[in-house]
Amino acid sequence: ASYFFSCPYKTTQDQKMPKTKTQLYHDVLRMLMGWHHGESYEEGHEFSREELLDLNPTILMDFLKVKVYGDPNADPDVDPPINYRSNTVKYWKKALSHFMPNKLMAWNTVANIGNPTRCSEINDLLRSMRRMEVARRGRPSQARRPLLTGEFTQIIELFSEHSNREMAIFLPAYCVFQYNLIARVDDTAKFRAPDLQPFHAFPNYGITVRLCWAKNCLEERDAPTQIVFGANAWQFCTLSLLASWLEYHSTINPEENPFFFAINGARTPEQIKGTVSNQFRNFLGHPDFLPGAEGDCGTHSVRKMGVQASRASGCNKDETDHRGRWKSGDRQQDSYADTTIPYVDAKVAAALCKGGPVAFIPKEGTHVTDQWVLEFAVPAIVASGAVPRQACIVLGRALVWKCFHESGGTGVAPAIRNRIIGAYANLGNPAGLAEGANPIRKASLGVMGVDYELVIEEVFQFGDVGAANGGGGNTVGGGGGGGGGDERVRHGMARQEDAVESLL
Repeated sequence: ASYFFSCPYKTTQDQKMPKTKTQLYHDVLRMLMGWHHGESYEEGHEFSREELLDLNPTILMDFLKVKVYGDPNADPDVDPPINYRSNTVKYWKKALSHFMPNKLMAWNTVANIGNPTRCSEINDLLRSMRRMEVARRGRPSQARRPLLTGEFTQIIELFSEHSNREMAIFLPAYCVFQYNLIARVDDTAKFRAPDLQPFHAFPNYGITVRLCWAKNCLEERDAPTQIVFGANAWQFCTLSLLASWLEYHSTINPEENPFFFAINGARTPEQIKGTVSNQFRNFLGHPDFLPGAEGDCGTHSVRKMGVQASRASGCNKDETDHRGRWKSGDRQQDSYADTTIPYVDAKVAAALCKGGPVAFIPKEGTHVTDQWVLEFAVPAIVASGAVPRQACIVLGRALVWKCFHESGGTGVAPAIRNRIIGAYANLGNPAGLAEGANPIRKASLGVMGVDYELVIEEVFQFGDVGAANGGGGNTVGGGGGGGGGDERVRHGMARQEDAVESLL
């Protein structure tokens, strides 16, 4: 069934700017001071230093007990927390600490001075609340669960049927990019030029990106260069969905904008994030969406799904942390190891490609050259100057494939799809392909590590014609995608192919 998606679509000009971290923290302080003084305070009210110094652990504990238990005399070791969970109280503690005059000083019970949020009473309260939560006593968890594969597939397919054409192309590209990079929704909103680059080691097999504004990237070196492949299942294919969005976005919004996901010409990451969050929330509450399990979902469920898929595919915690840009910060090796580790990142990137990682390669004899791709498939991306030439070629090939695939009917703007199909028809079908056949083949990729180097080879497929445009792989530093490859990998693949053929 077509997803009618008649939910209100607010332009970026209509959206209210989200509050800053300090403003959100101030809301908690106003709640405490309003309870303590018995009056309400407007947003932005400034509390004096004397008012803040008047706070002590007894006042805070009474406030927290009233909020959590509804009773200032509650016993945390006996009474279950009925109104809030420990994570909320932990957030309140952090928010209140932000405004304390002596916030770096633990509370001194003898001198009655210091930061009252850093007292043993609140720590004991949090410990008791967590024990109650483990025993499933008190308020149930509101944490968002990971999306299931079927749910995510459904979301991408129905997003593609959005009544607003720009949204129908933007939302699938955004969500799949977020999933494949195991990113937060606001990290994805900050994806910008020049953080999209060619995959120099294997120029025909993918692209590379960096999320320099990610929450966990506190230093410049913390933002690794990360690899993006195509996926065999189009609902998980970052390359084809991103190519469709960037070409359409560059066509309708030709003005300069540093953010690749600047929906409707948004100028700030907050506007982009707000648009995605609103649309995602409206979609999950729609009767056409059929959840596969109980529990609430949200935009963070996409990131949780990426973690779950990585671990379920055999990637260990360290490898998954690397893809998600999480840092332990307490191991000496972190200060020595390069943050960009190609094989580790490529292993997880490949695991997140449903159906396996693929490269989009023109079929032999089609005359779909690099120059043809740049001229007819992605001229708007090229004209924007935000994406390097080789990355444009990789994205352009993926876009050509999508135009000839059934998903291109809703996933590519009609004008762009007609232009590409018409331009290919003008070539005269020199390869003699069947009518409607796709001039781009999907080459399945094998991702391996040999002698601490990344090796990518095309995986043997029965009926495949030899790799076009030098489709063979190579090791990092060898300029992959140009034939050759690592002989040890080739011999291993040949043995596997012989074993498969013997079973047919």
